[in-house]
Amino acid sequence: GMREEDLVERLPMIAYLPMGTGNGLGGVVGWRVSKFRKRRSIAKGLRMLKDSVSKGVQRKVPVPLLSVTYKGTFTSNLCFFCGCGFDAVMLNDFISIKNWSKRTGILPGPLGSIPGYCAALAFKTLPKGVRRMHELKVRVKAPEGQKTEWIDHRRGDFAVDVGGGTIFEGTTGILAAATVPFYGGGMKLFPFARLGMDGMHMRLGRMGPVVGAINIPGIFKGWYRDKKDQKIVDFRGKEFDVEFLGDGESPVQHSGEGVGGKKGFHVKEIGNVNFWDWENDRVVIDK
Repeated sequence: GMREEDLVERLPMIAYLPMGTGNGLGGVVGWRVSKFRKRRSIAKGLRMLKDSVSKGVQRKVPVPLLSVTYKGTFTSNLCFFCGCGFDAVMLNDFISIKNWSKRTGILPGPLGSIPGYCAALAFKTLPKGVRRMHELKVRVKAPEGQKTEWIDHRRGDFAVDVGGGTIFEGTTGILAAATVPFYGGGMKLFPFARLGMDGMHMRLGRMGPVVGAINIPGIFKGWYRDKKDQKIVDFRGKEFDVEFLGDGESPVQHSGEGVGGKKGFHVKEIGNVNFWDWENDRVVIDK
């Protein structure tokens, strides 16, 4: 069959419209609430798109696409972010509650949406977090010869090429990789994702749940900087291999969707998806 890289090259340009999902892309491709207001936003956006295309104007934002392959399987998914740890545990807890509500007929509607997430967090995921059941021991490797940047999380303005081989081995509460800064809902979990035109940001969060909860505002906005060494570990590169070192499997997610327990995964950049650029003032020239 055709390689994933070849399929990506054949994709047409995509125009993002906020329809309730994939909202993490909005800030990347220039869709700002201040520019497109409420119900009129979709219609206004479509008119702008039609006018620009009719004039032969093409403005694009290339966003690297990731391919995630799971250990011990031939299954792979295409996405812009993926990971394991606390967020994946919560997503799988939500799936558990949603399936239970369908099976029993108890509140299948509410528990299949946002209230279900809240119930999963309150009654299943947070108790696991307090007991540190979400933590896992991992080994992360980068291909030999790959430029792999370690980013100083304490400042966010300094990087060093650490090359290939094992770049991390230890315990973490969350491990996630993304080519877009936003996880969803405006949470800027990957502040270094778009420092370059290619590559992904891999972040390992090793702080405890109490410290994480106290610093939620800073983590949400992307400017939280832990002053202690190795509480947050950040890398940038095009390909990583993640191996779970503990017994059994651990929950994994991609695109905010739980995919169940896995033994690890391999993630790599396979090319760019070109999105329509809604931001028309990226170059500033005073008149």
